[in-house]
Amino acid sequence: MNQLELQLAAFLARYVWIACSVGCGFLIGSWRAYRTRRYASEFLAREQRRSIERLNAQQKLLLRSFFAAGQSTLTTLADDTETDFKLK
Repeated sequence: MNQLELQLAAFLARYVWIACSVGCGFLIGSWRAYRTRRYASEFLAREQRRSIERLNAQQKLLLRSFFAAGQSTLTTLADDTETDFKLK
């Protein structure tokens, strides 16, 4: 091989290496973006499920405490207010 062919081979090898590096970088970046998007959506769904479970637990607690308090009559409700309201 003469000098020109060696320089051309070195030039091509360098730019093929750069092209492969850029291509691999693009693939790695695409994979990371996909993975981040997938895990973020899974995290969001999990947090929504937890939030719904907490709200359901609070609702059950409120309903149990409401029904455990017994039934209120109009007289007890009127007596609990601090106004001069009288039933006829």
